[in-house]
Amino acid sequence: MKDYYYVSEGIIKQFPEFEKSKAFDGPFEIKCYIAVIPNFDVVEKFYNAQKDPGGLFAFQCIDSNLTLTYETEDYDEEDNEFVVTAEFTIDTCKAWGMIEAMEQCLGISKERNMAYAIYKLAEKNNVSPIELIDLIYPFKVTTQEMAEKLKGKKLNAQEKMIVEVFGSNKKYYISLDNRGHISAHLKEEFRSKK
Repeated sequence: MKDYYYVSEGIIKQFPEFEKSKAFDGPFEIKCYIAVIPNFDVVEKFYNAQKDPGGLFAFQCIDSNLTLTYETEDYDEEDNEFVVTAEFTIDTCKAWGMIEAMEQCLGISKERNMAYAIYKLAEKNNVSPIELIDLIYPFKVTTQEMAEKLKGKKLNAQEKMIVEVFGSNKKYYISLDNRGHISAHLKEEFRSKK
């Protein structure tokens, strides 16, 4: 079985080769991932080498006692003894966002317990934790990716909404002509055309 971890974006930036899910919003608007970490010692060594590791975390999904940011003595075994309730479902996660659903349905807010909740919900639905993220966030794409995919095509209302809602690392101007065709220009290209 693969070792799945609930990790912060900083871990993925350092180890981009890890098999990982799409990014999703974690606590405090930190981008998070589910990742397969084949050798945790390498990640732990990286973490321990940081002068200020704030914002870095990796919690094993199946065994949330394994943690980088809390001492084992900080909590007891009962923190991990909860059942995935009927209200905590993929549909609830889609509607509220996964982290909000965990907080509201399960009453949990610590990352180590969130990691375990992800594992339990994946297990309940007979999917891997990475596949679970794909089920919860099936249409989460960047504006850049969507703009490239839809360039020159007529958009329906849902595609217009997707382009408007999801952000991009690059600054794109998205425009529609009077026939409903999309065009996408990088901010720099847009300025140079004026």
